[in-house]
Amino acid sequence: MIAEIRGLFGDIVTDDVLFQVMINRAHEEVVRVIQSGFDVRKLPRELEAIMNCWIRTKTWYVEHGVSKFEACLKEVVADEMIRIMIRFLVGRKNALQDGETLYECDLRDALKRVSQDLTTMEWETELIFTYYAMCWAQNHNDRILSCDYDHDFSWVSEVTGVTHYCLPHLAKLTE
Repeated sequence: MIAEIRGLFGDIVTDDVLFQVMINRAHEEVVRVIQSGFDVRKLPRELEAIMNCWIRTKTWYVEHGVSKFEACLKEVVADEMIRIMIRFLVGRKNALQDGETLYECDLRDALKRVSQDLTTMEWETELIFTYYAMCWAQNHNDRILSCDYDHDFSWVSEVTGVTHYCLPHLAKLTE
């Protein structure tokens, strides 16, 4: 992301490594907040069917205990973070006098604003998230069946047998 910002704005007075750490932390926090507040009752039918397919085929998790849902969310949040941050910085740059440069405080302000914007979005109904999930399903050769559209998103705990109507947040245990 820093290379893209430097490409658009030229000189920026900041420590790239420190700023990358700040971006990574903000990204992880935004994903955590979105996941913890995600309301599956608001899902569009297409996204609900995709998620039901992942549960039905027992392919919810991809690797290292990361779910397809979380990996998809991380990807879309990263892309949206870049888009919103660049838009914010373009506005900030336009407000500067000729010859002025962006400073680390400008980048921090942009990161704070982006984080606020992203955590207040209703990701359950965001078309871009549904689009990313559709791409994930295609890339992983997931076959969405008509039965995946027939019921609300849910999953059954293998341990307790209880049906849950929320995201499975626990990492898959390695066997």
